[in-house]
Amino acid sequence: MASLPATRVVRQLLLFSGLLFRALVCPAADGLQTAPTAHGPLVMLYIRQPLGAHGASRVYGLRLEHQASVPT
Repeated sequence: MASLPATRVVRQLLLFSGLLFRALVCPAADGLQTAPTAHGPLVMLYIRQPLGAHGASRVYGLRLEHQASVPT
């Protein structure tokens, strides 16, 4: 019977190889196309949590921006 760490490594390798296969077979878009840019108002809600600091507090924020298209 395989040890617990070896079994965990084998399971992770199988999982990652399956995810990599899906990423190669099912691309989101053609490699030559770029993602469309956003136009108009943008809203982003963010949470900043320090890692490893037990006494540090979370910071919540809301960012509002407006993207205008560049005339050609």
